[in-house]
Amino acid sequence: MASRHSLSIAGCSQRAASGPHRRTSLARAALLFALSGAGVAQAVGTGSIVAGQGTITTSGATTAIDQASDRMIINWNNFDVGKGEAVNITQPSTQAAVLNRVTGGDPTSILGRLSANGRVFIVNPNGITIGGGAQINVGGLIASSLNMTNKAFMKASAQEGWSFSGAERAPCKTWAGSMPMRWRC
Repeated sequence: MASRHSLSIAGCSQRAASGPHRRTSLARAALLFALSGAGVAQAVGTGSIVAGQGTITTSGATTAIDQASDRMIINWNNFDVGKGEAVNITQPSTQAAVLNRVTGGDPTSILGRLSANGRVFIVNPNGITIGGGAQINVGGLIASSLNMTNKAFMKASAQEGWSFSGAERAPCKTWAGSMPMRWRC
């Protein structure tokens, strides 16, 4: 039986860019797309668990995150998953959630494989790009350039909803084949 998965770009609205911002966005998109085809390795950076319990281990091009608590927050200097790389998250249940907050200054680029049996949040104020060759197999994915406080994440439930804050900041993009879907978060 096939499982159902979801993808949300939190706090985003699909818009057509115009003017100088469109040129800048297209130039950035073209650069990221070119890198995805070039086989450039981008390892997930250094992560530190700041709430909840679990472990993070890296072996070659694979990072394994074993989450032991229902909620866990990890601060990363980057959360890039390059082509040929994998991030595997093992969670205690399908209702478990992990918040991956990027504290570095670069956008997140997911070009490889991201898997989890529960819910995965990626928060990066500099933007998030999911490339056309990415393989994402998670119970649920929310990617946003808006912020979520540690307290709000640890207390929230899917029934109550997740509370993000802040104004639109950086682009969140995902590619379907060769046609980019443009998001602004």
